[in-house]
Amino acid sequence: MREQLLDVAAAQIATHRSTQLSVRQLTAGAGVTPALLHYYFGDLAGLLECLLRERAGPLLEALGQDLRARTPGAGARLGRFVQRWSSLVARQPWLLPCLLGSSTGSSMSVASLPEELRAVVAEAQCEGTVRADLPDHYVAMLLLLLGALPQFCGTGLGTGLNVATEPAAAARLTLLHLSVLQRGIATTDGNRGS
Repeated sequence: MREQLLDVAAAQIATHRSTQLSVRQLTAGAGVTPALLHYYFGDLAGLLECLLRERAGPLLEALGQDLRARTPGAGARLGRFVQRWSSLVARQPWLLPCLLGSSTGSSMSVASLPEELRAVVAEAQCEGTVRADLPDHYVAMLLLLLGALPQFCGTGLGTGLNVATEPAAAARLTLLHLSVLQRGIATTDGNRGS
């Protein structure tokens, strides 16, 4: 029943794109009483923390391991990160609302990912694969936000970006992200649109 509550919570978060769950709807969806939710998790906040720790933690730890790997080419590690992060957010639509709704005291893998990403960005800036004129914390935040773009595929903003249903689109989107980070969005020939 505990795992079923976590499954239903993830499904409801994905459907509503929010962690604002109703105990009544959640327990009805899982076919249990509210008392069982309180027995396992204490309250909704405890359930969400458990979802982050047990389900998001391992997924984010795998991303962190690749960032921490001392393989040559920080720019290549960033490229892999953006691709894997975008794919993860597209496959696990509950993840982003959970991360955005989490407190700062969440599990270690959730809290350490931005700092690990920032360190690799700084390394990539030193090697010249990412623009050095941008603050490393800004680029790290931008990479996390760019990875969240698949979440917009189900909205009017995402028309034409069928990342969730077309895996090749996620790869194309990743290449666009990296191109913007390397070259910027302004034209270099001085031509301006009319």
